[in-house]
Amino acid sequence: MSKMHDPAQRTGEPGGPACPLEVLSIELKDQENQLQHSSLLVAPETATELEMLRNIVSRFGICWGHDQFGWWAKVPNMQYPSWSVWRQDDNGNQFLIGFNMSKAEATQMVCHYESLGHKQYYWLQDETISE
Repeated sequence: MSKMHDPAQRTGEPGGPACPLEVLSIELKDQENQLQHSSLLVAPETATELEMLRNIVSRFGICWGHDQFGWWAKVPNMQYPSWSVWRQDDNGNQFLIGFNMSKAEATQMVCHYESLGHKQYYWLQDETISE
C-alpha cells in the first residue's frame, strides 16, 4: 500500500456536528414473519439526515474525514459483504448487477437469474481486496 493511501496517514474531519438521538426499543417482523427486537433512532425535527448519519456511524466506532486524497473512513475490524454478481450478454459484454452482498445472497441472486432461462451467463465473484 502506498504511503499516500496509508489509512494511518490520512487526516481531516467529518466537517460538521451530529444531532442528538433518542433510542426506542421496538419489535418488528422480518421477511419470514419472525419477531425481531430492534431499535428506532429518532432525531429532532430540525435535524438533517447528515447530522443523524454522523451520530449513527460514530456509535459504530467509525470516524471519517476528507483530505487531499479524497474521503476516507476508519472502521472497526469486521467482515464486510464483498460478493458481487455479474452478467455476460451474447456479445461478451460484462455487467455488474449486484454488489456488497454475502456469498449466500450472491449465490441466491445467480440461481434466480439462471432459473429465468435467459441465454446470459451469470456468476458471483468475491471482491475482497487482499494486500
